[in-house]
Order: sequence, then C-alpha cells, then structure tokens
Amino acid sequence: MTNSWNLSGNATTERVGHAIDVVVEELLITAGIEEPPVDTIELARRLDLDVAWDRSMPTRARMVRSARGAASGRTSILLRPEPRHERRQWAVAHEIGESEAHRIFARLDLCPNDVAEQVREQVANLFANRLLLPSRWFLTTDSSGDWDLFQLKDRFSTASHEVIARRSLDFGHHSIVTIFDQGKITFRGASFASSPPGPTMLERRCQKTVHELGERHRETDEQVSVTGWPICEPGWHREILRLTAHDDGFGPAG
Repeated sequence: MTNSWNLSGNATTERVGHAIDVVVEELLITAGIEEPPVDTIELARRLDLDVAWDRSMPTRARMVRSARGAASGRTSILLRPEPRHERRQWAVAHEIGESEAHRIFARLDLCPNDVAEQVREQVANLFANRLLLPSRWFLTTDSSGDWDLFQLKDRFSTASHEVIARRSLDFGHHSIVTIFDQGKITFRGASFASSPPGPTMLERRCQKTVHELGERHRETDEQVSVTGWPICEPGWHREILRLTAHDDGFGPAG
C-alpha cells in the first residue's frame, strides 16, 4: 500500500525541489554539461540511455528495458515524433526523471515503492522543468529580476515559453503568471498562493494591447507592473503575462 505523502504544502514542495536540484546538478556534472541550453536527448545518451523513435506510441515518450534482463539489458527512451522541438525535449526530460526518481526519493528518506503513482508523476514533471531550467543557471541568468521571457528563451532554447514563465514563479516574490490562449485564460499561477486573485484591469489592458499589436508590452501603476509577451503561431494567438508587485502585496482585483 502506498503512503499518504504528497506534494501539498510549501515546506514539502521546497524539500522536493531541493532534492531534484541536487540530482539535476549531479547528472549535468556526470554528463559534462556546463551551460545552457540543456539538450535532454544528448544528455540521455551521455547517461547511457538509448533514444529511439516510435511513431505508434499513444504517449510522447516512455522508458523500456530490453528483454535481456536487468543485469545486461539496456534502458531506452522511446520517443514519439513531435513537430515541436520543446515538446520532444520535455518528454525526454520527464523520462530521465522517471529513471532517476529513486535518487530523489532517497534524499527525501522515502522508499520508491511506497510512493503513490500520482506523486511519482508530479516529481517527474517537476524534474523535467528543473532539468531544462536548472535553478542555479536560471537564477543567475536573470539576476536583475526582470525575467524577460524572450531573453530567457534565447538562453534556454530547449524549454518552451510556457515552461520558462511557470518556472519563474519559483523565484519571483509576489508574482503572478497568466497564459491566454485565443483570448481565454488557460493558466494562472502565483508565487505566493495556490489560488491567486483574478486578473486586474491592468492585466486585461496589457493582454489586449499585446494581442492587438503582437509585441512585448508593459503596464505599471503604483502597486504592480505587468509585462506581456506574444507567442504567436499560424492560426493561434497566445499571450503570456507576468505581474509583479512593487511591495509585499496586492490590492483587490480590478
């Protein structure tokens, strides 16, 4: 029977994040990768994991071991062809996280067999984000605290704009990231709360301007600053907004 351990609570989340960061650092050192971007397919190969394509898979990636047995068989990551480079990179990062989960749980004094499958999946997801955007590199890249999405994307090119924006919440003080797809909110997360307040009038105005002009835009008032970036593809409009408070809190949503 699995235990009731889960990822709820800031203390637990911080412990898991630290454990993942340590394992990520160890893997990058082992593989001889010293700076971003992290090519997870190349990393897998340097870790002696085969990467092969399988067009028949219903999922993006999965890990398999050859039939020769645990002692002599090789571990492979089967990868479904994806048009987006970032999706392939994240899928491989996730599978590496699955293969290294035992090291993460060991640092948390947990037996892998006692961890619920849902928790293992959450940890693999967190691992993928932190492998593509290692904490030390990510933080020092934006020491100014501006978190310009396009500049970060240039440096961490194997991570998607969405992954980068969400990851910035791990470091931002009183920040909110919102993703609009075709004008509708598909993600809204905060660095300070599990359920952030609704969008302010300032955010709505910034999103509308970014959508109409198709360029980076910034709005500010006495309490907060909001920066928006257009992530446009043929037939699809996405805007990513990052709101940051000037002090230690927010006023009511406008």
